[in-house]
Amino acid sequence: MGSPTAERFPSAAATPDFPKICFKAMEPLPLAEVCPRADAAALELIGTILVLEPTRRATAAEALGARFFEGPDAPRVDLATLALSTAAACDAKRS
Repeated sequence: MGSPTAERFPSAAATPDFPKICFKAMEPLPLAEVCPRADAAALELIGTILVLEPTRRATAAEALGARFFEGPDAPRVDLATLALSTAAACDAKRS
């Protein structure tokens, strides 16, 4: 991720207090160095999540659609079905 800068975190840089905060200047480290045992799909997913600027960060739905979750042991989950079954389970407990 590196230190927050106006380029990496423009929405924060636009706030009046951003210039008052001092961060040690650090460049982002390559994810492959930070997570040396992660495969390409994992690194791709991590790279879309670990983003300072919220408008550039993957949403939960986008992250769940990542190639990382397409492995043979990771069946695809239909979020609508999951939400409905979770709601039904909660309703059943209340009854």
